[in-house]
Amino acid sequence: MTARILTGLSLEDYFADNLGIPDMPPTLSASIAKKLVEQTPEQARLAHSRLRTPEESIEMGQDQTAAKRRGTLFHRLVLKKGGDLVLIDAKKKDGSPATDYKTVAAQEQRDKAEAEGKIAVFPEQLAKAQKSADRITARLHDLGIDLDGESEVCVTWEETADDGTVVHCRGMLDHLRPHLAQCVDLKTTDDPSQDTCERHVDSYAHDIQEAAYTSALRHLYP
Repeated sequence: MTARILTGLSLEDYFADNLGIPDMPPTLSASIAKKLVEQTPEQARLAHSRLRTPEESIEMGQDQTAAKRRGTLFHRLVLKKGGDLVLIDAKKKDGSPATDYKTVAAQEQRDKAEAEGKIAVFPEQLAKAQKSADRITARLHDLGIDLDGESEVCVTWEETADDGTVVHCRGMLDHLRPHLAQCVDLKTTDDPSQDTCERHVDSYAHDIQEAAYTSALRHLYP
């Protein structure tokens, strides 16, 4: 199998490693590679949707942190892909609009939206995020990077291990500009200092992801 772009693949199918290719073995992603490098093969197996058992899948659950929710929101606003936005309409005890998830009503609306694959957001939060997203888009343009390609592009390709084993790989590119063979990947942080950004690269294995996606592009556009 040569490298190829899989069109029409949902995020759910991507993360489930359900690529719609007959007889495709479990594939290696950058996040699984991070587990192999930093932890153990067993931790990588447990993190892989096709290698763990149904019982283990229930135990794994979903860890939706505030940082992940923010990243999902900016992904939607900047890259124009992702779940639909749902505005949280909840009140505090004093009757003013809720701006966090301390109220039961806000938590219930958030959980319902996320269960449906949507993005829950407070009106005030959305207004601020949209301004930031517009600035990000404008600054990318100033750098000569326009989002004129396609967002959320699934790519599959093959690598060869040192012992000759063929490894099937997959990646979800945030934004692909095929005319330039370029991938634009969006990351967010509360602290843009150099030390924090370097820690994030290490903590979230952005270096592994860069190596994987660069290899994917070379396979697609030799």
